[in-house]
Amino acid sequence: MPNWYNVNMNDKDFETMFERLKQFRIERKFSQAQLAKMLHIDRTVYCRYENGRREIPVEILWNLADIYETTIDYLIGRTA
Repeated sequence: MPNWYNVNMNDKDFETMFERLKQFRIERKFSQAQLAKMLHIDRTVYCRYENGRREIPVEILWNLADIYETTIDYLIGRTA
């Protein structure tokens, strides 16, 4: 998997991030379309973020952390 964030993330870290994004979305009962609308992006773009097929800009990570009331560190798997 590409190292998009230019930090020391391994495949497990990326898997954790994608799992957490999906878990938060499902727990909050958001569809990908609803979440994409909140982020002012297209649903297909969000789907690619959640499935690891597109780099997630830091601005989107900040917004996701705010929506889910958590930290970017938690979303990307740096904290438990």
